[in-house]
Amino acid sequence: MFERLEPRLLLNADVQGLLAELQPVDTLGADAPTDAIEVDLAADSGTLEASATTYTPQSVPYTQNFESGLPTAVQGWEYYSDSDGRIQIVGGKLRMDDAVAGGNYSLNEAILHLDLTGKSNVKLTLDHTNLGDESDPPPTSFIGHYKGDGISVSVDGINWVRVINLDASFTAQTFELDSFIQAAQTAAGSTDLSDVRIKFQQYDDYPAPTDGREFDNITVTGSIAQAIPYCQNFDAGLPGASQGWEYYSDNNGRIQVVSGRLRMDDSVSDTTFSLNEAILHVDLTGKSNVVLTLDHYNVGDEFTVIPNDFSGHYKGDGIALSVDGVHWVKITDLIGSFTAQSFALDIIIANAKTAAGSTDVSDVRIKIQQYDNFPAFQDGREFDNVCVTASGPEIDVLGNSQVIADGDSTP
Repeated sequence: MFERLEPRLLLNADVQGLLAELQPVDTLGADAPTDAIEVDLAADSGTLEASATTYTPQSVPYTQNFESGLPTAVQGWEYYSDSDGRIQIVGGKLRMDDAVAGGNYSLNEAILHLDLTGKSNVKLTLDHTNLGDESDPPPTSFIGHYKGDGISVSVDGINWVRVINLDASFTAQTFELDSFIQAAQTAAGSTDLSDVRIKFQQYDDYPAPTDGREFDNITVTGSIAQAIPYCQNFDAGLPGASQGWEYYSDNNGRIQVVSGRLRMDDSVSDTTFSLNEAILHVDLTGKSNVVLTLDHYNVGDEFTVIPNDFSGHYKGDGIALSVDGVHWVKITDLIGSFTAQSFALDIIIANAKTAAGSTDVSDVRIKIQQYDNFPAFQDGREFDNVCVTASGPEIDVLGNSQVIADGDSTP
């Protein structure tokens, strides 16, 4: 008499993550390898088939408006639904809801794969419409599937970090992802950004419009650190993220190119002060003797000092440097106008590394900032001919001395 045979799979432990959804069954026999697990393929064949699909990570900047239907795996999209979950394009929007009224609760997930290698200042912008869905917040971090409504990121497809809980509708809302991606790297124990996942998920038990959520106009952008030497004269207009620049303004702040110069001022004459920041990303890997040169024109701006070091945004006039985009070290205050003035940056970079607790200089940020409350020419500053030069190899900086190749020190 033969025993009933069931399909089985022995899976080496180092690829278990690829089939995280498969459920282990009985303990293996004594003859099995110690790093193997046993999976019931009959029960989980659908999961295995999904895991075998190849998803193509998309480059940034990336935009998806769903006008051509549901994007495929080749276009970087992956989908998951349980129970009676349903994912479809309706009216040019990505809709997630339950296909059966009053039945089981269902989870829907749409996952976008992106290649973010070498990218920073990563921003996600999208429209979200709540079609009557109750909010079920996911935790700040989780593994695999979690029955809730939110947006999260992962670098390995297993460990997820929540970006936002989804509740009320919003249009063109932007989320800065760098800190969430870093947390996802820590959770995964990996620095690989060649396949970052952004998960949009919905959970409820009725079809639209009683329940459900819709998504549209999904855009992901990121800055690309520029190679050295680098120069920008703004003759071609305001440089974008692909050219290594990012911008920040609060209140009525305004950043634009006027007559071939980068101008920062306030767009409204009132008592509300505004902060403007233009940040250049440069790759200084293996570089030393780094020098920043630029022109600066004060067009009536009062001077507000920035501290020697600070985190995030600081309301003042100056130039600062960071290796992580969080911890900043002052290069100079901005007071009067100057032309072709140069600033040696090696010591500044060393201090920025210490502040960030990182030696990575593949994406060094140079922030030019202005703060005041009137438009030009009552207030404001202009900048031009921004250049960063360097030589190699990289040298250590100790205190106020640079260690030169022959062992001498120069104050």
